[in-house]
Amino acid sequence: MSTEWPSLDSLPQDIMREIAASTEDPSTIWAIIATCRSLKAGAELALTPYFRERRILAIPPMTESVFTSIDSDLASTSTARNQSMVHRCQRFESLSTFIPLAGTAIRRLIVEVTDEPNSPGWAQIRRFAAQLQSLEVHVRESTWARPIEVLRSGGGGSLVWWKHTPRVWGEALAGISFPLLVDLTLVTTSRVGEHFLRLAPFIPNLQSLTLSCHQHSDLDEGQHTIIAELLPKSATFPHLKTLILAGHATFIDELARRLLPKTPSLRALTIHLANIKDSMYDTITPSTMRRIIHWSVECSRLQMLALYGYAAYYFPGVLRDLERMGGAQAMLGVERLVSDGRGLASHELASRPTHYMNSRPSLPALKELVFITLESKSRYTDRPEPKLDFPPPFVDSVRSLFDHYSGLSRLDWVNSYAKDPFVSMSDPVWASQHHTCSVLRPRDDQPLDPVFPNEVPSAMDKDSAGVDDIGTAAEGTA
Repeated sequence: MSTEWPSLDSLPQDIMREIAASTEDPSTIWAIIATCRSLKAGAELALTPYFRERRILAIPPMTESVFTSIDSDLASTSTARNQSMVHRCQRFESLSTFIPLAGTAIRRLIVEVTDEPNSPGWAQIRRFAAQLQSLEVHVRESTWARPIEVLRSGGGGSLVWWKHTPRVWGEALAGISFPLLVDLTLVTTSRVGEHFLRLAPFIPNLQSLTLSCHQHSDLDEGQHTIIAELLPKSATFPHLKTLILAGHATFIDELARRLLPKTPSLRALTIHLANIKDSMYDTITPSTMRRIIHWSVECSRLQMLALYGYAAYYFPGVLRDLERMGGAQAMLGVERLVSDGRGLASHELASRPTHYMNSRPSLPALKELVFITLESKSRYTDRPEPKLDFPPPFVDSVRSLFDHYSGLSRLDWVNSYAKDPFVSMSDPVWASQHHTCSVLRPRDDQPLDPVFPNEVPSAMDKDSAGVDDIGTAAEGTA
């Protein structure tokens, strides 16, 4: 009687999946998959967490953050960039053919499109619309190659055609809906408000919205009329709980006016006012922040507020003035506040406790206050800050904050923008890289006891070799 020795390929799929997953290394999992076909079925299931997010972007991406401006060279019409997108889509097709799970497991898609319906990114959006929970779209408009400088010199361009290009949403997504989508991010070269409102009817259950657009030109004129037409007075966003508006004050001003009164369930609001310097449209004034606060009066459930760029500098003084006139009801329930002063060389106090003490807005519900420490370099760099020192005037300011805000339990300092600062602070990986200092409320007359968190090694980046380069592995294994 012959005896058959047990082998790996005789293991049940669920056992093989557990073995592969225990490595916590996508490269190792791919090595197991490449060993033999009998191991592939079980081991590939261990890649499910790495397939949940898929980035299909031309190289290099137009932007890495909703808080940074898109480089004009990357935003302009480019045959090479279009070809890069075609190549990225083809790589993903190869991967999903080899392992169908690469497509069926996707829940978050980050993709670049143009304002032409035959742009390859649209096909990916249509393909996964029914299963997506989160979608981030980078919109590159074809006529953006003729920006402000061309108009100043007397050049024209197809202005009529330009004004209608966002209608590509209706053509590209005809018959499509996003029944599970709750999180949407739009990063556009212009007219982000119109882009969103043409997409909004496809997304009935939207809970989190991020709109980013740092450019403005004559081609954006008339957007207020278009947005008014696309957003009826009766329209509301009843499920929206988180709203992030980032970029140029002109579009933020208009969208805050249109959206905030229609978001009764809003809990978290982030405003980033960051006009590009030396722009003929650099129009940030205190009145911009005053109007935003005024339009948020219907947001009775607002608990978390993050202010980046110039919004942080103007907020305390504007809020104080509105409180005196009884016009700041929406801020009465704010429990967590993030205030930025990075990169604003003339507004350094925006990242210091004295900035709030000089204005003394009431904020009666405030429990946590986070400062983004000032950087001496570009406002868009994310280098770790040197450890904060606590000279006597600084200590006095911190003590005054605890005295003024009776419910304030802690102060924190970070050195970077976070897209969702209210979640990032509790993320140990993000905090280890960007959380620089904490001060808890002292008991009675006890001295302040600042804590400087130690950095810990970053966890594995699921979007590195396991995801972005995964197409290469598939091509070599299939």
